Amino acid sequence: MTTTGSAPGSPEPAATAAWLLVAADAAGPGGPVEWRDLVAAADAARHAILTRDELAVGLGFLVGHGFIEMQGTAPVVTDRGRAMLRQADCRTWSGTVDRLRALLAPLGPTDRYEVPASVLEDAVADYLRRSTGDAGDATVG
Repeated sequence: MTTTGSAPGSPEPAATAAWLLVAADAAGPGGPVEWRDLVAAADAARHAILTRDELAVGLGFLVGHGFIEMQGTAPVVTDRGRAMLRQADCRTWSGTVDRLRALLAPLGPTDRYEVPASVLEDAVADYLRRSTGDAGDATVG
């Protein structure tokens, strides 16, 4: 589901899209990305769990500019996305994310891409359960 615009205080689109693209490529190279794997790779890339707002802004930017396409409910990095990743490659995730941010920043705004809250919440709970042995009271902001 797509909605127009971004709310005041929303994450900066190019920055969020940069680390989300790196994470999506790591989580599903060449194919559809499992949400749990995307959450895990995003955590590894940025040491933070995705929020709904970050996902909507970043995914909207990447889908809107053709770097990711949706196959059903699963994101897939496109050829254009992989080409951008190669152009930005700095051999480290943090360096690549920084370079991607600079390359993506000049691109225009896009609509948000909203995924059902349960998709992200289930993925986060599954990731935390697998990484810590107990999801506990996992909630997504």
